[in-house]
Amino acid sequence: MTVDSIPASPTHRQATVHWAEAGMHWTLLIMGAVILMLSLLMRVEGPTSVFLPGASFPMPETCSSRMLFGIDCPGCGMTRAFISISHGRLADAWHFNPASFLLYLVIIGQVPWQTLQLFRIRRGQRPIESMWVYLLPSLAILAMLGQWIAKLLFVM
Repeated sequence: MTVDSIPASPTHRQATVHWAEAGMHWTLLIMGAVILMLSLLMRVEGPTSVFLPGASFPMPETCSSRMLFGIDCPGCGMTRAFISISHGRLADAWHFNPASFLLYLVIIGQVPWQTLQLFRIRRGQRPIESMWVYLLPSLAILAMLGQWIAKLLFVM
């Protein structure tokens, strides 16, 4: 019998699963933290201009739908809305994209949630499994699509 053919012990398999899962949790934690940090550091001027920290010129527009077809996509205004929420300008955020509030909570909520999950993995415990992990992002996506359809129907 070779070393490769010896089955891994349950403890070894459990540790491997935990480390594989940890990579996903680290990724989501870092993404949430970076989004929060950038939304606090960036600024919005006027209806469309977004500035990086220390920049004197705005970032270029990135919405392909608006550039190609002249209509907003479901996520249009999300960057400006996140920045506005982080700076306490909630009316501006609502104007940019009403669904931003739910998506902001989902993304910013990743910081404490993923920290908890990583803490549990480090202690040898299984991460908490919850239907909310799937339900809240799904609701945020539905809200984005709903506000986009409403905007298309009632603004045009």
